[in-house]
Amino acid sequence: MALHPTVTSFIVEMMRLEETDAVRAATTTEKFADGATMVNRSLTTTAEDPRQSEEGETLKAVERICQKFESGGKPHKFPPPQAAIHVLLVDVRTLFNGGDEWARVHVGLGGEYVPHGFHRRYFKGKLVSGVFSPRTTLRGAAEARERLHFIGFVNEKSYEEGAFGPAVQFIANPHLFKTVNEARAALAARPLGEPNILNAPAPKVAGHLLKLADALSNLTVGEAAELGRLMKARWKIPTLSSPED
Repeated sequence: MALHPTVTSFIVEMMRLEETDAVRAATTTEKFADGATMVNRSLTTTAEDPRQSEEGETLKAVERICQKFESGGKPHKFPPPQAAIHVLLVDVRTLFNGGDEWARVHVGLGGEYVPHGFHRRYFKGKLVSGVFSPRTTLRGAAEARERLHFIGFVNEKSYEEGAFGPAVQFIANPHLFKTVNEARAALAARPLGEPNILNAPAPKVAGHLLKLADALSNLTVGEAAELGRLMKARWKIPTLSSPED
């Protein structure tokens, strides 16, 4: 499905992944005589109830996100893509205490996109697929693939000014973007700073170039002028007073 060439606006929805019943069942609280309280949460692959595991929680997160896109057998929340970019912001503070980027890649794209076997989640012997994976047949999954451009995973805990933007990690829908540059261009107008798109990362700048940029930023006016003259001489750049023959 092609993206409209003139992106003019964003349609943003928000949802929170509340603690599941399985997580609450896997949590115990112990109170001590001195008033201290210890909370223990055990999500293990070998749990008697398979839902009380990281695998079960990953699958449940995929399921709850997909369910946002279907209601009564019809597409829900987002219209078919046209000029607007569709973004679902998902509060993941209760998912593995915020989780890491591999947990978000797993939920958004599926285990096959997670390069390290240690971070891959299998539920009842099957690799857990993600919201945008064509292997996912959960209710609402097809509508999510067709209508949602980005999932933004929000793990904001400081509640300070300017903290929200950097606390969002995005997964771009590979069904709606053909290239990394196309995905990055779609979020270029986002008002919260440079977007962190996990499957469309910004090009890395070489360390020596960063050091050079820092050094140049500290030049005085006179030093900058002298540097300009040196570079013109080195590159033989013509000036208005000395045109090329």
